[in-house]
Amino acid sequence: MNKSEANMHYMRNDPEYIALPVVFEDVGMAAFRIRNGVKKTECTYSDTLSQETGCNLYFKHDHKQHTGSFKERGALNALLLLEEGQKKTGVIAASAGNHALGLAYHSQRLGIPCTVVMPSTAPITKITKCREFGATVHLHGENILEAKEFATKVGLENGLEYINGFDHPAIIAGAATMGLEIVEQVPDVDCVLVPIGGAGLIAGVSLAMKMLHPKVQIIGVEPVNCASFTKALQEGKPAPAECKPTLADGLAVPTVGSNAFQVARKFVDKVVTVSERFIALAVLRMLEVEKTVVEGGGVIGLAPLLSHTLPELKGKKVVVCLCGGNIDITVLGRVIDRGLAADGRLLQFDAPISDRPGGLAEFTKTIAETGASVKDIHHERAFLVTDMMTINVRCVVETKNAKHAQDLLQHLNNAGYLINMEQTSLQALTKNQQAELQKQQQLLLKRADTSHTHTVVGVVDGSVKAIESNPSVKSSPVTSPLMGVPASAVPVTPQPVAQATPTPIQPVVTPQSFQGKATYLPRLSDVCS
Repeated sequence: MNKSEANMHYMRNDPEYIALPVVFEDVGMAAFRIRNGVKKTECTYSDTLSQETGCNLYFKHDHKQHTGSFKERGALNALLLLEEGQKKTGVIAASAGNHALGLAYHSQRLGIPCTVVMPSTAPITKITKCREFGATVHLHGENILEAKEFATKVGLENGLEYINGFDHPAIIAGAATMGLEIVEQVPDVDCVLVPIGGAGLIAGVSLAMKMLHPKVQIIGVEPVNCASFTKALQEGKPAPAECKPTLADGLAVPTVGSNAFQVARKFVDKVVTVSERFIALAVLRMLEVEKTVVEGGGVIGLAPLLSHTLPELKGKKVVVCLCGGNIDITVLGRVIDRGLAADGRLLQFDAPISDRPGGLAEFTKTIAETGASVKDIHHERAFLVTDMMTINVRCVVETKNAKHAQDLLQHLNNAGYLINMEQTSLQALTKNQQAELQKQQQLLLKRADTSHTHTVVGVVDGSVKAIESNPSVKSSPVTSPLMGVPASAVPVTPQPVAQATPTPIQPVVTPQSFQGKATYLPRLSDVCS
């Protein structure tokens, strides 16, 4: 008897396992039932991203199903289990999009009437596709729970079978077939990263894989903006979680399913949450490296590897489930920009420059000297309170990486421009560097009453440094590009000292007042959280 057989023998005699709403036998039957209706998707190795993440990284491409997501597996299984009379009456479901697509597609194939209720925030692409597959589409509510309440009401009124997209036992069993394929394709896998929305997929995959490969680690990944499974673990049962807009719209389920939670809690090893920044970066990496379009919720499993949230996976064989590729083109454009900013390749900052002829040309020439490219620039004349011949410009600049962006800011500072970084993509800092930056800023605040220095705090050659110069002891004054006068004569408007916050401190350029004891500090962005 091998380990898998021994584990299944043990489970069959475990009262908790027997009481589960879905067991391994259901998964095996589902795999046989849907074998001719869904694709057996490939699981490929990524050399480039393996090097970046430090793992032996594989991608399970379930976004290549007919309707662009894994949801077909459960939808087809549930439809094939309907009684003949119910197949004539029809089915109804509430879905943010992917379950609706899978149900509509296979209902059309099988000749079963289908109605779907989608929240008003559902992507246009998914709404349009459902209608093309012949489904009756209703848009109702701001989230999936409000859509579900409406769908349940309509179903009762019309005799339609309600098929929950993540909690129906047949849905969980169908989704679990992905786990069977992963075990077959990467038999010595160490860890599988699975997205969590309503928890149906991770419940099924963890059940299937733990039965066949007991030592495999199953880690769930959910957006920090809608951490419903984390909330359920804290409460010990499914409970409503705060749900904010997220790039992983398909995972925006405020409350996980009770059946799914019951199964997943027994087999899932760990759950992590990731920020919007790293979801966007994961989408960007798939586009650039894998030449693959995957939606935020579909690629969220890659995000904790990019953020190095799971250092214990270094050197391990890891599979990331790519669960959906249905993303609006308009949304994709915004996600790319956010991903570039997160990657240190888009930098936004404010700078005061001369309003005299040639002032802007000189400023952009200074930027060009570093090899950076200006993507967007905006002039502001009305709200700058220094002098009438100075204007403020807000720049969005394309850089090669975070180090290039840091070099650009350093170069502008050396040229005499006083940079106010409203928002920056300089987030490629280690935690130690961020902590050191915070210490440097606290030190600057203490010096504010005694020092009239011009200080730059930033990352130089991989480490945090403070570079200071005192105008009173310089052999030759630095010429300011503002008005062609010494930099020490440029007036700086005193601003209130910013309060310390627990969020990581970004690298900032801090020009202290040469006129008195007040200290100027720019506003700090928390986009790296």
